[in-house]
Amino acid sequence: MTFYPIVVLGKNENTVIVRPKERRDIINIKVPEGHILFLQLLEIDKWYPDTEYQVFIDGEFVYSYKREGRYLYDPPYVVKRELRIVGINNSNEELPMGVFIDGVVLIKK
Repeated sequence: MTFYPIVVLGKNENTVIVRPKERRDIINIKVPEGHILFLQLLEIDKWYPDTEYQVFIDGEFVYSYKREGRYLYDPPYVVKRELRIVGINNSNEELPMGVFIDGVVLIKK
């Protein structure tokens, strides 16, 4: 078994423009068969009133964040199929919403 940085599966940092009353994926990482992602850190780097960040792991809603912050997970979340972080803009203006994540990927060999 070998561990690799999370970036072997895709971008670990992203900012998107989210229009008013829209929800949009900020991070969407598919985990291939034979791999396991361990999510250790989530950092919300753009926050505005009337916005929300939702975390989905393997299709299940995990948590909602409504403020800027750095969130460490110990033990880490285990992701076997997909990690999605969705930005929701309930305001009346277009906003940049950003997220940084960190962790490791186990590749079974």
